[in-house]
Amino acid sequence: MAANMNNEIPDKPCLVVVGYGNKTLSDEEFSFQLLQRVRMSPTMKCSCSQKPEIDLKHLVKKKYGENILICDGNEQKVDNQGYRGLVLRVTYHLAFKHTVSFIVKKPLDGERAATAADRERIFFEKLVPQLEIAIPDLPIVKMHDTHTEHGKTRAIVLEDLCAAGFSETPSSHGVVMKEKKLSMPIALCVAKSLAKIHAAFASSKINERTDVPKIDLIKTRTGFRNLVKDSGKTEMRFIDWQTYYVGPAYIDLLFFIYSSATQDFRAKNEKDLVKKYVETFNVCCADLQIDFDSFWNSYNSARFFGVFVAIGFRTFQLLPIYERNETDKSLKLPDFPAGCMRKKTVVNFCTLQNWWTLMKEVN
Repeated sequence: MAANMNNEIPDKPCLVVVGYGNKTLSDEEFSFQLLQRVRMSPTMKCSCSQKPEIDLKHLVKKKYGENILICDGNEQKVDNQGYRGLVLRVTYHLAFKHTVSFIVKKPLDGERAATAADRERIFFEKLVPQLEIAIPDLPIVKMHDTHTEHGKTRAIVLEDLCAAGFSETPSSHGVVMKEKKLSMPIALCVAKSLAKIHAAFASSKINERTDVPKIDLIKTRTGFRNLVKDSGKTEMRFIDWQTYYVGPAYIDLLFFIYSSATQDFRAKNEKDLVKKYVETFNVCCADLQIDFDSFWNSYNSARFFGVFVAIGFRTFQLLPIYERNETDKSLKLPDFPAGCMRKKTVVNFCTLQNWWTLMKEVN
């Protein structure tokens, strides 16, 4: 999530590059070559005949003029990595002591990664314009450009919220993030913003399903009105929320609370967060009022979904990372299908100790 800490632009805003993937890829395979363009690394598997690329140069010139000079740039890994992607922080120094930044997201090969990128693009193209009209005072990240190839989204360029005075506040994931815990003011901000967004679409027709032949119902449906969730830890920013889905409002609260808060924080503040959500929604939507007791009962009845989120998604963030060492035979790696093991592959697998730690976290 992002919190506006001040109204001034930081001294060194930076370019954050996010790639979809998982930790079975090494850093070398994840790395991006950044010059004046952002390209997919040749070591990354791509189904397209040509490596997809998106030109950032024209975006820089659009902001600073055709004669702007890019002096140099550098990149570094961000400590808080998610299991679905790598975050690189890249700073471009321009002439006259200017810096410019974007967020560039590029999917890896695979149907699920490509589908997630398509849904994210649809979110910014279809829903964000409606939100800007319905909630003009709610800060929403802007999409600068997209790159598609053969009908698939290959890159999305977003504004960098850090350059607008926002500061990223990582969610608390127990042993992974002991230093930075989720605070109540930030959680209340998320609950209020969530209620505003739900209220904005309370009377919309977005829940009308796309007509699909019955034979296609067993396949993954990627239409605009289909059920969607985006659960990557690096994507768990509420103001920079990439996707949407049709369903009960309390599911979003469960999704946020169970994926971003510890058990102690949840037990102490959960009901207050739900109350703040209901109060904000009722103020924003006079035509459709929510009864708190009824909403709270529904929230409780769906609580196991939150446990599923914590176990299913947070597991990846609690697992240790073991790097394959060709000379060390003491580490026995799990069996993988043929073709999955690569040189210098980083492997995640679970131990009883990890599961015990996890269960204590979520129960």
